[in-house]
Amino acid sequence: RLAQERAEAEAAAAKAEQERLAAEAKSKAEAEAEAKRLAQERTEAEAAATKAEQERLAAEAKTESVIPLEGVVIPTAKDKESIEMKRLAELSVDQSINQSDLLNRLKDLVGSKQKDLDDLKEENDLSDQGIFRQPKPFKSVSAENARLEAVKRDLDKAIVNQSNSIKELEEVYKDRLKSTKNAKDEVNEFYNKEIDKLKSYQTQLLATKQNLLTKLDEIKVATDYENKRRIKRAAFDNEQARYNKDRAALQVIKQNTQVSTTSPTIDSFDFGEVVPNNISILNNIPNVDSGFYLVLAVHSDVEKRDDFVRKVIQSGERAVDFFYDVNTSKYYIYSKVFSNLNQAQMQMQKSNTEPYTSKASVVNVK
Repeated sequence: RLAQERAEAEAAAAKAEQERLAAEAKSKAEAEAEAKRLAQERTEAEAAATKAEQERLAAEAKTESVIPLEGVVIPTAKDKESIEMKRLAELSVDQSINQSDLLNRLKDLVGSKQKDLDDLKEENDLSDQGIFRQPKPFKSVSAENARLEAVKRDLDKAIVNQSNSIKELEEVYKDRLKSTKNAKDEVNEFYNKEIDKLKSYQTQLLATKQNLLTKLDEIKVATDYENKRRIKRAAFDNEQARYNKDRAALQVIKQNTQVSTTSPTIDSFDFGEVVPNNISILNNIPNVDSGFYLVLAVHSDVEKRDDFVRKVIQSGERAVDFFYDVNTSKYYIYSKVFSNLNQAQMQMQKSNTEPYTSKASVVNVK
């Protein structure tokens, strides 16, 4: 008989789940036009954003390609310091180009992270509206993070090398300035300006790098939030499915259990976890109204829950019900709910003569 009841409960649960899925399908169908419109707008917005970003990067690339010394005729001189400054200046140009390349790669990776965040947020927003969106193709976050860290390391190394070259160039310049005693010397004047340009360029690059790293930190915080939001949504969907299954199981038990001519004895009841005599408080229970519940038993096991409910009905109490506390994974089986504590306590005193109420307690759900 128990096996039959379980089978009926499962069938009822399956039916309830089918009805829920049908309702969801109807809702999704109604939202399909809206989803398509949003998708079209998103595609157009992405295309416009991509074009704008390409134009911005092209403008930046054009600006950043103006590396010091490029296209500039370096004054010639044959003294040792001039030859060394020419070598260091040309080295600095090469290193500036390398820095620019690494900085642009960092920008691209930060942009990719931002797009992933935007997609995740949009997916969550649509999910909250009941609109399903096809998940993005799998992308290895760990591989992307590894590339990001590699670029950051290479850029840091390039910055150190460039800073050392500028420092060395400035030292050689000062040595030549001492020997020539003429700041207006063509060579001295040229390298003085180039050193200032290199320093200015380096300052701008460091500021851009720091802005990107700050943006990266902001993206990480926002992505963590959106991931938690998605997990919470999935947990809500799972909780709703469990609730529907529990309601169907209770309905089957009540339909198939009759009041017995011989009521079950107190020894036949498994009360599970004994609730303390003082008032217990439970917060934020999904699908449960606030109030003072006359709790008869507490079980974590579904079969023990069903057995207790069945015996309560056999004893003549058909109003028996239960709710699930997701925080403790326990079922609270109760017979009545009241709006205030005095009513609940009075009822508990009046009904404690029944075997199934022998360990009753009051639980306040808020």
